[in-house]
Amino acid sequence: MAATVCLVRHGHSASVGEWIAGWTPGIHLDELGRKQARSAAEQLRAVRLKCVYTSPLERCYETAQIIADLNSVPVRVDHRFGEFDFGEWTGMSLDVLRRDGRFVFFNRERGRAGAPGGETAAHAQQRIVRGIAEIARRHAGQPVAIVSHADMIRYALAYYRGMPLDNILEIKVEPGAVIGVQVEAVKSH
Repeated sequence: MAATVCLVRHGHSASVGEWIAGWTPGIHLDELGRKQARSAAEQLRAVRLKCVYTSPLERCYETAQIIADLNSVPVRVDHRFGEFDFGEWTGMSLDVLRRDGRFVFFNRERGRAGAPGGETAAHAQQRIVRGIAEIARRHAGQPVAIVSHADMIRYALAYYRGMPLDNILEIKVEPGAVIGVQVEAVKSH
């Protein structure tokens, strides 16, 4: 039996499109982000969620709490849905990074490249897909939401669509986006 998994990108924060927040603590939703989270929560009302899972980072947790409050469901923190580990690039401006050959290569060759001092796309994809599979088993036949980050959601969608990791930047995941996937609840061995 399949589970309906609604992947939700956290709402807007000051870092979006400006710099790599990564696992930096203390990055909160701004007013636009809270509005986007409320919009996502409204969209999810029709689904009748059973639970909201979230990355532990504040911008995700705040989004998840808004969704959970409006839908009267619990929030559960799960580190597998945390941000991609950008390593040395954490905290750096996107303008600066776009001139760094390593970052350019990383964005062109996600299937082979990793972030210096961070993780590889393949590792991050495995982390989120395993987390989603476990949630699907736990909630077979039920709708749930998972609040995560743009790249992590892209990695999951690439997996479910059979896309190479090199092409993930073709997948648009705007702040507050809600993307539903049906995930078969396969028993683990």
